[in-house]
Amino acid sequence: MQTIYRISDGGYKKLKLADKKICLESYLKAFPNVPLIIICDNCHPETIQMVKEHTQCEIIETSLGNSGSFRKALEIALDYNDTVYLPEDDYVYNILSNKDLEQVVNEGIKIADYVTLYDHTDKYGKIYNFGEVSKVMRTSSTHWKATISTTMTFAAMVETLKIDKKVWLKYTNENTPKDHECFCELNRLVVSSIPGLSYHIDTTDECEDWVFEILSNEYKDQLGPLFPEFNYPETLARQLMIMRSLIYIMDQQITCK
Repeated sequence: MQTIYRISDGGYKKLKLADKKICLESYLKAFPNVPLIIICDNCHPETIQMVKEHTQCEIIETSLGNSGSFRKALEIALDYNDTVYLPEDDYVYNILSNKDLEQVVNEGIKIADYVTLYDHTDKYGKIYNFGEVSKVMRTSSTHWKATISTTMTFAAMVETLKIDKKVWLKYTNENTPKDHECFCELNRLVVSSIPGLSYHIDTTDECEDWVFEILSNEYKDQLGPLFPEFNYPETLARQLMIMRSLIYIMDQQITCK
């Protein structure tokens, strides 16, 4: 398996639950043995330096935007012969699950065309009557559900991507990829692990317990004695957002000094 990871500061908005350094570290812990290429698209020098400090992989600097950087990742992916994983820079991975996530992805590829570790929260909303009607499958490491679509973070066989290339290019001709529309037109078998083994940290509808444990431990180290004790009802996602805000305030104070 080959990974082509996309990270960007372009069109940047502050991520709600974590930052891009934490997401990259999470990926590296989850897939320690997978060959890696990182596309740094519209990245500030500080972000590129952070990537270099954390990896020894090939780094490609671009200024292509969201869809453009995906097209670049697709172009690179088509030169390989096996499975490719195309992650974005705003996910954390469940390293507390004690699962080999590379193995999990490879198991998914054996039963489906496209594989994601993210159990998309949108699929449990009102538009889907609070849950997709879906086939559930099982491999040795996890269960999977068939899903209509996922985000732009997925794995697939290179052979599949070659066949589907024209459709991917069709739905990445504007600044923001139209992932849902693309998967609908492809009409391929897409599976997501259940429960999810990755989490989109810009989503605050819900927060898995494992996400809270991983991120709160990270923030406890950064905040030290300033780490808050919540003596009132508050969602896990809101607690993480408060911790992030405290870190931001603390950093600003240090910068001002």
